[in-house]
Amino acid sequence: MGFIILAGIVIYCLIHSEAIYEVSERMRQEAEAENIKSKVKLAKALANHNSIRRSK
Repeated sequence: MGFIILAGIVIYCLIHSEAIYEVSERMRQEAEAENIKSKVKLAKALANHNSIRRSK
């Protein structure tokens, strides 16, 4: 009986650790996407700044 309870606890922990891994992986991907967006925004602003400087 104790073995069944222990096995149930282990399976429960494995399932939830997989879910936690998936959530953390999704958060990492979202953070990476935001990082790329901010780099693109910065590059556009820099290109705009440089074109304004050249036109003077």
